Amino acid sequence: MRYMELLHQRFTELRNAETDNLPLSTYVDRMIDTSDRFFTDHPGYHAIFMQVQGTMPELEAIETAADAQLIQELATFLSLRYSNVEQTNYEAIAFVLVKAIGTLLWLALSQEQPFRQQLVTETKRLTLSYLQSYFRS
Repeated sequence: MRYMELLHQRFTELRNAETDNLPLSTYVDRMIDTSDRFFTDHPGYHAIFMQVQGTMPELEAIETAADAQLIQELATFLSLRYSNVEQTNYEAIAFVLVKAIGTLLWLALSQEQPFRQQLVTETKRLTLSYLQSYFRS
């Protein structure tokens, strides 16, 4: 739970008046960098989940709740920034992003540098392209 609270805190810090007006590409860079830095700064998080993944329902419930919170916050951010898409779409877009970014960065952790960094860059490219298919800016 402590790791999930730290991750949430990092994303809360990412949202401010400055980031609300950033170009989409810059926001995506910051969002991915924040996620990657969290995984890098807290190797215990990765180690714990790799050891017990799929074996502890309590841990899965914590992760599910944390993802749901990130999804809701990202959906809210997108709906405030871009008002031209139906509300349900914001939630679907946020769901895809949270799951895809988390999975890709999680997989990148097990790779050697510089390939790991290349995967982070590819995650940014994928995220930006996906968002640009909905939002032009």
